[in-house]
Amino acid sequence: MKEINQKCKFDELALFALDSTTITLTSKLLWNQGIHQVKLLSGINLMNSELPGVSLHFAKGHDSKYGNETVESISANAVGRMDRGFSSHDKIRQISQKDKHFFLRLNNNEKFKILEESQCCLGAKGSVSVIRVLAFCNG
Repeated sequence: MKEINQKCKFDELALFALDSTTITLTSKLLWNQGIHQVKLLSGINLMNSELPGVSLHFAKGHDSKYGNETVESISANAVGRMDRGFSSHDKIRQISQKDKHFFLRLNNNEKFKILEESQCCLGAKGSVSVIRVLAFCNG
């Protein structure tokens, strides 16, 4: 009975897609200040087309450093879908502690320890809380 109730709950979840893009700036005023690009991070609730958590950053770097507002905007009735840019131990720990649903592609060199029932402890020393890791093959 527990599985049926859990399945019904997951059937009601909306998909919340998160991504980023880098925009090259052409303004000479910004170039003189050393700002050559801006990173736009956004998420969209695919159930109702809302765009919460949009943010801009004038810095270079990994998405996981700047995506806090975007990740925080995943609602309780949604599953966040992120790419490898958001894959950092700190970000995964932050999302897991808030009991938010999410899935993302792990880096190819990611180490994890398999526990039981599809649960894994992420990181070489188990530095991230227990998560579920899925593997699939194309072919």
